[in-house]
Amino acid sequence: MLTIFYDSTCPLCAKEMTALMRYDQRNAIELVDLSGGDWQAKYPEIELSEAMRVLHAYEGQNLLLGLDVTAAAWKAVGKKPWVQVLRWPVVRWFAD
Repeated sequence: MLTIFYDSTCPLCAKEMTALMRYDQRNAIELVDLSGGDWQAKYPEIELSEAMRVLHAYEGQNLLLGLDVTAAAWKAVGKKPWVQVLRWPVVRWFAD
């Protein structure tokens, strides 16, 4: 399970999460909206200010940040395989 923390009030974020969920046929992704709800009780280690600045996710017990989240999300739904290129060592340095 990939648990993604995102801001639903951000138009770009909301659009990306809507697209991901449309493809998530295996229920591999759980979305946690940082702009509402009681998510901090379940995830007290996630700092709101940092999560609003850099995309955060848990893949199992592993915390992912930034483009690692994006790559894991699209891999989880089996779409946009080209995104994995952003995680190649040389490309990663520039992409991040």
